[in-house]
Amino acid sequence: AFIALVRSLSIDIVKVNGHDASNFNTSNSSCDFIKLLVVSAHEINVPVIASHIENSQDWQSVNSFGIDAGQGDLFGQSTIVA
Repeated sequence: AFIALVRSLSIDIVKVNGHDASNFNTSNSSCDFIKLLVVSAHEINVPVIASHIENSQDWQSVNSFGIDAGQGDLFGQSTIVA
């Protein structure tokens, strides 16, 4: 039922806040939710991106859940486009 609902929403990307990536490994409820989110997104061929990835440890934490891409200072600082 959940996957059918997600499919009906026409989602093309799922973004999670990686700001607390270091806490993913210490909170079972966060881990379980992120894993479910990633698996569900992948079942309908939707990539998952994590924001606020500041260092390689953050990336290793979120990437271990199957997250496809990241944004943050690890990959380059944001710029303002005017």
